[in-house]
Amino acid sequence: MKKKEVLEIKKTFKPENLAITRIEGWVINEEKECIAEIRQSFLTLPEEILFKFLEMFQTALSGKIKKNLYDLEFQEETKKHS
Repeated sequence: MKKKEVLEIKKTFKPENLAITRIEGWVINEEKECIAEIRQSFLTLPEEILFKFLEMFQTALSGKIKKNLYDLEFQEETKKHS
């Protein structure tokens, strides 16, 4: 991931540029097993929660590339876990 790509992604995490319609997330344990997941329409979240997510997204991308921002590759069956 390049700095330019991170900045482009961060632009979508602002209310005036919001391009997010759904939120999906998984918690994966050390054995690479999914232990929790969330799937929800992002735009139907209460405004307070929506802004908390946007703040978390911004924070998650605030690190240095290759220091605390890494490209992760997942096996195809992990991506398709539903």
